Amino acid sequence: MERIQGSLKRLFDIKAAYEAVNRSAVQVQQVRWRKMRTNPINKSKIDRVKERTPIDPWEYKFLKTSFDHHRTTMKSLRLLFLEDFPNLKLRKKQVGIANTADIEVDDEHKRLMLWNEEENKKTKALRDARFAEEDQVKEEIMLNEMMKAEEEHSITISELEKIVKMEKEASKNFITLENMTERIEEAIDSIKNYNFLINKTGKIVLPEDTAWTELREQNKEKGEQLS
Repeated sequence: MERIQGSLKRLFDIKAAYEAVNRSAVQVQQVRWRKMRTNPINKSKIDRVKERTPIDPWEYKFLKTSFDHHRTTMKSLRLLFLEDFPNLKLRKKQVGIANTADIEVDDEHKRLMLWNEEENKKTKALRDARFAEEDQVKEEIMLNEMMKAEEEHSITISELEKIVKMEKEASKNFITLENMTERIEEAIDSIKNYNFLINKTGKIVLPEDTAWTELREQNKEKGEQLS
C-alpha cells in the first residue's frame, strides 16, 4: 500500500511540474538520447546480468482481482441488455427510424449544397462582370497614356528639329579653318566701336559705328514712344 501511495505521489508531482512548464512562456521539449545499434556495450555493463523487476505480490493480486471483477461486470451488463431487448424487430424498427432521420439530414444537406452551388455561380458571374469592367477601364487608361506619350514624343521631336535648324543656321556663321582668313579680313574692314556715353539725364549716347546695335534699336524705340 505504501508503495502505491509513493508511486501516486510521484505521478502527481510529475503532473504538477508538467503543468508548470506548460504555463511558462518558453516550452522546451526534452528528447532522450539513445545509443545506436552499432555502438558497442559499455564496459561497465559487459558482465552485468539484468535481474527481473520485482513484483509486489499484494499489488499483483489486487490488480488481477480488479480486472476480473471489471470483466465480469461488463459481461453481466451485456447479458442484461440483451435480455431487456429480446425483440430484434423492435431494434430493426429503431434502426429504421434512425436511418430515416439520417436520410432527411442527407436530403437537407444535398438541398443546401445545390443552393450553395447556385449562389456560387451567381457570385462568379458578378465577379467576372466586375473583372471585365476593370479590364476595360485599365485598357482605356493604357490607351490614353500611350496617346499622351506619343503626343509628348512628337512635341519633343518637333522641338529638337527646331533646335537642329537653328543650329544649322547658326553654323553658317561659325569660324572654321576654311573661312578663317575671310573672317579676319571682314573683321579688319568692319571696325566696330564699343564705347558709349551717358549724359546727366542718364541717357545713353552711342556713336555711329557702335557695335551695340540692339541698344541703339532700343533707344530708337524709346524715342519713338516719347514722340
